[in-house]
Amino acid sequence: MDKIIFIASILTISTAATAEVPEAKVEYTNVYQSHATMAGKLTSRPVEPVGVTVENGGLKYSTITDGDGAWGLVFKYRSSNYTVTTFELKDATSKSPELKGRLP
Repeated sequence: MDKIIFIASILTISTAATAEVPEAKVEYTNVYQSHATMAGKLTSRPVEPVGVTVENGGLKYSTITDGDGAWGLVFKYRSSNYTVTTFELKDATSKSPELKGRLP
C-alpha cells in the first residue's frame, strides 16, 4: 500500500511540474496621450485564472484573466517596448516565456 501511495504522489508531482502556463497573445494596443491600453487572450483556455504581467519602461503592471483567458490593462505609457508574461496564481514562479512587442 505504501508503494502505491508513493507512486501516486510521484506521478502527481511530475504532472504538475510538466504543466505549462498558457502564453499570452496581444490582440489590441493603443496609446492615447500619456496612457497605453493593451488587451489580449491566452493561447489556450485556462483551467483557472492566470496572472498576466506587462512590463513597460521598467515598471510592471499585473492583472488576472477571466474564465475564457481574456485580459486587459491600462497603464502609464513610458516606452514603446513592452514585455508580457503569464504566471500561475498559486505558484508565481511558474511563468510562461516572455512575449516582446512594441506599442504604436
